[in-house]
Amino acid sequence: MNDAPRLEDSPDFFGHSIFCDDIRQEIDGKVTYVGAYTGNVMLVRAPLPIALPKFCIGIAFAQRRKLFTPDIGIRIFIPGDSDEKASIEAQFTGPFELPEGGDDTYVRMTANTVFSPFPITQPGAIKVFFTDDMDIRQELVPAEATPDATASPPPS
Repeated sequence: MNDAPRLEDSPDFFGHSIFCDDIRQEIDGKVTYVGAYTGNVMLVRAPLPIALPKFCIGIAFAQRRKLFTPDIGIRIFIPGDSDEKASIEAQFTGPFELPEGGDDTYVRMTANTVFSPFPITQPGAIKVFFTDDMDIRQELVPAEATPDATASPPPS
């Protein structure tokens, strides 16, 4: 019995986001994500409202070549946004290079966003949505933490 995944079982579209403190482009083309938030909770060590000096989101997605449309947008909701209107809206722009191969190959796109400063005025989720009727989203929930809960123990 072969339990290996089959290409026809692969999704037509998939993506992810990395929430972090900084994104650095290296000389050799690699990307470094500094201070990446794990899970889906960010601890804020000060009472809200606060302005983070820098906040970054690395966004990547792939779509089957045969279904590829360059009209894919990104909406980023910050705490306080309504469900209908994101504070940040962007559109991927070309030119796009389609990969060699058949229709079952994927077109991959990335975007690195850097916000400086990044205000957080109230508790809530930071959400990234891909548009074009694709239900792909990722969120990070800034959680307010009291200084006592996050303080390091005194040196002995």
